[in-house]
Amino acid sequence: LSAAAEMTCGTPPGASCSETECGGPSCRTDEGEKKCGGPGCGGLVTVAHGAWQKAMDFDRDVLSALAEVEQLSKMVSEAKLRADEAKQNAQDVLLKTNATKEKVDKSNEDLRNLIKQIRNFLTQDSADLDSIEAVANEVLKMEMPSTPQQLQNLTEDIRERVESLSQVEVILQQSAADIARAEMLLEEAKRASKSANDVKVTADMVKEALEEAEKAQIAAEKAIKQADEDIQGTQNLLTSIESETAA
Repeated sequence: LSAAAEMTCGTPPGASCSETECGGPSCRTDEGEKKCGGPGCGGLVTVAHGAWQKAMDFDRDVLSALAEVEQLSKMVSEAKLRADEAKQNAQDVLLKTNATKEKVDKSNEDLRNLIKQIRNFLTQDSADLDSIEAVANEVLKMEMPSTPQQLQNLTEDIRERVESLSQVEVILQQSAADIARAEMLLEEAKRASKSANDVKVTADMVKEALEEAEKAQIAAEKAIKQADEDIQGTQNLLTSIESETAA
């Protein structure tokens, strides 16, 4: 039994329940609970408990890492959405700027053509004062394509939109950093998950060995009990024979 107790509970050879903190298969606490193994003890019970605790710690770490990865994935999605919005704003500004440039270029071209036509008209010998006045009145009644104030407002609007695009690079950099961190944590989570699984397998093997040791111990106890009973029976038989012989 001492060998089985040492293997199972880490009980020192020959020690009784009161002499060791590691207890034994048949040892009990003051509350009547089974006492086997514990801190500082060897034996399968302590090893199995340590492996189980380590597996639980790994499981907790894996769950924590996965929760952080999920949070970072959400942050990356939000950052990507902001980046897409900023990119769309940039495209809108570019389209509006190009459209404005085309409009201004066309207006300038129309004005140049108009001025050229007026100059040609004024240089003609047939241009009298009445005709010149009529042309001048028509020019004054024309609505210019863009007034200075309109151009100023348009310039300010474009400037504000361009300034808002300065955040695009920052958003993209943040997104890249978040993605890299999420990928790193995901790899750590995978490694932790594998380690936890390995520890769980070890714990299961130790638990199985512990169960086999306990079965062997129970069988040994039964065998010893049976042997004690057989010895006692033999002694009783010898005593009976001796009594009959003496009579």
